[in-house]
Amino acid sequence: DSKNGWVWSVTFLDSTNGVGILKTDGNSLIGTGASISETTTTRQLDMLKGTFVLVNPVNGLSSRALPYNAPSNDVKAAVEDDLAISVKSVLSEDMHERPELGRRWTIVFSHYVGEHGRDVNIPLLQIIDDNLHGKDGQIWTHTGFEGRGILNGTFALSF
Repeated sequence: DSKNGWVWSVTFLDSTNGVGILKTDGNSLIGTGASISETTTTRQLDMLKGTFVLVNPVNGLSSRALPYNAPSNDVKAAVEDDLAISVKSVLSEDMHERPELGRRWTIVFSHYVGEHGRDVNIPLLQIIDDNLHGKDGQIWTHTGFEGRGILNGTFALSF
């Protein structure tokens, strides 16, 4: 039972090169019974590493292997060149407020040429993440907003 005790928690944003245990001897503490308890690791972190592949489910094309921290221009080139989907822009951002979320890529597509010609509703890309490593490492895709295409086709009108 201690009074006026303090607990410090230290969070490392990157442990790529390993993180050692912090140590101090407490020699500079003043006060009756002043001491420092041993440091403890509350959670080990296995840093994300490796690669992933994007797949266009409509034509079956696969991208080149992309590193877990691929820059936006590499993702854009892989989608356009390897998957045959036109891209307007790619924004990549590291999730610094929650490092365990890793990196997010936001892709704004232009169109792709599908079975019925030019289409702005891009198929939901699939992921092969067999070479992505790290505790609970995963990658996923989702559609934030469906494209809007020009209405085309034929119809009959009678009265």
